[in-house]
Amino acid sequence: MQCSVLGCIQRMEKNYAFSSSDVSKLVGITPIYLNAIVQRKLYGISPSISERHGEMRMRIFSEEDLFGIALVWSLFESGLRTQTIREVLLQLVEVEDANAAADHLSRPGGAYLVIVRGSSKSKGKAKPHLRAEAVLREDVTELVGECVEEHPTANILLVPVGTKFAEVEKKIQVMYGE
Repeated sequence: MQCSVLGCIQRMEKNYAFSSSDVSKLVGITPIYLNAIVQRKLYGISPSISERHGEMRMRIFSEEDLFGIALVWSLFESGLRTQTIREVLLQLVEVEDANAAADHLSRPGGAYLVIVRGSSKSKGKAKPHLRAEAVLREDVTELVGECVEEHPTANILLVPVGTKFAEVEKKIQVMYGE
């Protein structure tokens, strides 16, 4: 399977299962942050299977979980924090569900995520403006230009989610010898 960074990312059709250690290696997320996401049930992420083996608890993540975690980690590494990441997910798929947002972004048209954040307001004032939109590489320049015109004092963040997903898929292929 060939993955395009330009938005035509296709998920593998296999039923892969990943341990927490696998997720850390494939996504590049620290084990501490992965544990925090899972234990706090942030972003709708939880292991697909969780079994107890004596004193140990085994968490198994699906491929869908893996890409949801990859999306959240990309946003976190880009400098966003919990509340803003939740707002981005809400704008993308109308729920705080990283798996659904990752699926949405893996379809043609979502190679990059453009996030526009207005400046913070003082206490008692309205929330700062936030806009998150998935775009293809060739549309990034136009969208950023529009955002600068509409919100000249806003911060604009460009997150290459398509590249991250393609990188994770390539690592999966290596892991499974494909």
